[in-house]
Amino acid sequence: MLGLIFSVGLTLYGYAMGYDVTVMDPELSAPITIYQPEWAYSLPGWFMTSFFATHMWIPPRWKKRKATT
Repeated sequence: MLGLIFSVGLTLYGYAMGYDVTVMDPELSAPITIYQPEWAYSLPGWFMTSFFATHMWIPPRWKKRKATT
């Protein structure tokens, strides 16, 4: 659970530390400004989020079962 919280926080931090980028749009022939998240934090955050989210549940085979004779 802590890993999931940390990884989501890392993704949000990467989004918050982003910056504006001005690019030329060929269809409009005008510059446009877009928001670019900081990928050095966002990408590892997404990978860690997917890892911790998929490994958060205990498989049924690991749960205790009643002994049968």
